[in-house]
Amino acid sequence: MAVVFDATPAAPTAATAATTLNFDITLGAAANRAVMVGVSTNTNTLGMVADFAIVKKQLKEFLMTLDHVCLNDLPYFKEHNPTTENIAKYIYKNFSFPRAPLRIKKVQVWESDTASVVYYE
Repeated sequence: MAVVFDATPAAPTAATAATTLNFDITLGAAANRAVMVGVSTNTNTLGMVADFAIVKKQLKEFLMTLDHVCLNDLPYFKEHNPTTENIAKYIYKNFSFPRAPLRIKKVQVWESDTASVVYYE
């Protein structure tokens, strides 16, 4: 299994928003980050992947556990520096959908309007 990080110099756009879930959260004390999660699975009998209203709610609930908290106080970040790369990896590894077989394809975290990292396996 390959662990991959891509540096991506582009912010979310209307085109990417159509196939991914986007959230702006404050990670840590002062750093605003945009988070985009790409999901994948086969379509169901209705020809859709999932009800994105439900998926967005579940993802938002998970991301709120990271919003306005000191990341260094969380068990994972006591062992890993809270870099953008490690935040993307943490989200990828720890967020899971209650509805199988939907799975995370990638997690992209922006640390500014022009700098981001993508984590996928």
